[in-house]
Amino acid sequence: IRSTFKANPNVYSFWDSWEYSYIKPGWSKDCGRVAFTIWTEGGQTKESITERSLDGDPEIYAHQKVLKKENAFEPYMDVFAAGKAEAQMMTSLAVPLLRNGKFVGLMAEDVTLNQFQKLLEGIKPLPDAEAMLISQNGIIAGFPNKEMLSKKVIALLGKDCDVQVLDSIK
Repeated sequence: IRSTFKANPNVYSFWDSWEYSYIKPGWSKDCGRVAFTIWTEGGQTKESITERSLDGDPEIYAHQKVLKKENAFEPYMDVFAAGKAEAQMMTSLAVPLLRNGKFVGLMAEDVTLNQFQKLLEGIKPLPDAEAMLISQNGIIAGFPNKEMLSKKVIALLGKDCDVQVLDSIK
């Protein structure tokens, strides 16, 4: 992971998670894992090894365990910079680690959506229109008004945004 991270400076972070049920003999829970993460902060490469999900999996990770295929997470706000001025939208590109068809872990890279945000801020399709980036599930991932980032598109469009609009996005 370290050499891949160094060779890809455009990637925000790389991480993996290994299920304790796979690597820790005697572990009987269907949750619990250890995660290694590498990222750059303030020009320095940082690393962490943490235990996670000891009492249950977060929804997005639980989804990966069931999905068992390569995918991109729905956009989310950067968890390292949450609440800070530099908070930004991200996505994770994930690959499950399977052993005889059983989920044993996950490898992923986190990518910021900054380049799309900058692009959208410069697009003016019509005088009273604004461009936006919306995820498959209706999350605003890019919009000139950054306060709308990570909200559902229905928060922007109101009741005019019905099921048909969300189905069209999908």
